[in-house]
Amino acid sequence: MQVCFATLFDCFKRCCCECGKFSLLGFIWSSVCVFQVAWSVCGLVWLVRALTEPDQDYLLYDPVKRLVVTVAASACLDFLVAGSELFHKARLHFVHRQARGEQQEEGEETGGEAFAMKPLSTE
Repeated sequence: MQVCFATLFDCFKRCCCECGKFSLLGFIWSSVCVFQVAWSVCGLVWLVRALTEPDQDYLLYDPVKRLVVTVAASACLDFLVAGSELFHKARLHFVHRQARGEQQEEGEETGGEAFAMKPLSTE
């Protein structure tokens, strides 16, 4: 049953969610990661403002400082996990683009012979 579902899901993903180099699922995943990073930055900004303001209003609704610790942990984890996902995806894209550029330069130096089809020898 799992194999059938995985096969159907893979077919759906390839046929309906990919259009050339654009992948809908990749776009959705990247959007979620960008949102998580933005949300963690907003959480850290709120936390810094709450802790540095002179009136210390957060003590009224968080006397034991559980909320402060939770917001700090959540913001740091969101930033690290989603941020590392975005960083590695951008790095992978850069490495692939650089490798393609080197292949094209190599083909131009040899006059395109690197990608030319050679006839089969009949000997």
